[in-house]
Amino acid sequence: MIEDGDRRLRDRAAASLAKLAASHPERLLRVLERLQNDLADESAYVRWNLVFSLGAIGARYPRRASDLLADLARRLGDDNRVVRVMACKALMRIARRAPRPVAQYFETSKLPVPRSLQPILRAVR
Repeated sequence: MIEDGDRRLRDRAAASLAKLAASHPERLLRVLERLQNDLADESAYVRWNLVFSLGAIGARYPRRASDLLADLARRLGDDNRVVRVMACKALMRIARRAPRPVAQYFETSKLPVPRSLQPILRAVR
């Protein structure tokens, strides 16, 4: 349903995925790649919910976090403010559990570290 042509249906499907990610992120591991691909959806509501879901998965499974960082960091430049804020919160959530991969990602990508992430990542240095 997340790939349906009806935006409202995709919105509802993405909200359901976010609820599932909040309580049972392990159930989304097998569709992780599809979630990442759907971050390009035209609906900001879909992107917001998928960013939240990826943050929940990355925080719960820190070894998978490095697979998600580039996609979440790209959303820091999203044209929707809520998506940008949620991407930052997702990165913070992951960094609290696994700060080293997040710090390494920002070092190697040469992207500026969001201000809210800086205190968490300072501890790694």
